[in-house]
Amino acid sequence: MSYRSAVSYTALAVFVASILLWIRNYSLPALSISKPAQSRMYWFAFGDSYSATGFDVSSTQPSASNPMGNTSPGLGTQSGGTIAGATIDNSLATWGFGDMTSQLATFQSNYASRPESAPWTVENAMASFWIGINDPQVYEENHLPESDLPEKLQRHAAMLTAYNDGLKNMVHQFSNDHKDATIVLYDSWSFMTRVLDNPTAYGYKDAMCMNTDGSSCLWWNNLHPGWTYHKNQADDMLASLAPLGW
Repeated sequence: MSYRSAVSYTALAVFVASILLWIRNYSLPALSISKPAQSRMYWFAFGDSYSATGFDVSSTQPSASNPMGNTSPGLGTQSGGTIAGATIDNSLATWGFGDMTSQLATFQSNYASRPESAPWTVENAMASFWIGINDPQVYEENHLPESDLPEKLQRHAAMLTAYNDGLKNMVHQFSNDHKDATIVLYDSWSFMTRVLDNPTAYGYKDAMCMNTDGSSCLWWNNLHPGWTYHKNQADDMLASLAPLGW
């Protein structure tokens, strides 16, 4: 497994574990709404900068006329708890940014009670988690002696294999134990790898180009892909999201 593949796998394939933990730890009694104003779907997004929109839970809330609330216009009604630089749990490592644990606490404080601004039910709500790109610390202070690199990468790849095997088993077991829950595991690492291996097929001149316009190059900066990549991945995800009714 290459260095790029190892890091990408961690970065793009771990969010479902957090979905399962969230459903298990924060299940709530069903809420009855006799006359909903209209059919809506509520999306609670958790993660890091790959899915962050800059949403502020204390500011304007999403609505049918303003789906993104207090962030830039977009598609869908989304309450974003994502934090740039986030890891899964800062108790596992010292890190200067928020983590998934704090995001779930924010959800509990602001949306678990199903307020008037977000009267979600188990039938019309979805939680998504895209996390992991900040968790692996392959380099110590961004540098390793070249003599140590092969061994470090081999150990890193072995841990990723063990983690992802465990993740798949966890999804399978959780689905068996909770027949009323719909769980979707999307392998975004595979899609990103296809794009990186054949960028011209997706309209990019190469796999390394960066441009802050978000469209002419695959990368927006040295870590984040541009908006056209996100659109391409969204298109690729549609078939996987069919069980959710999309």
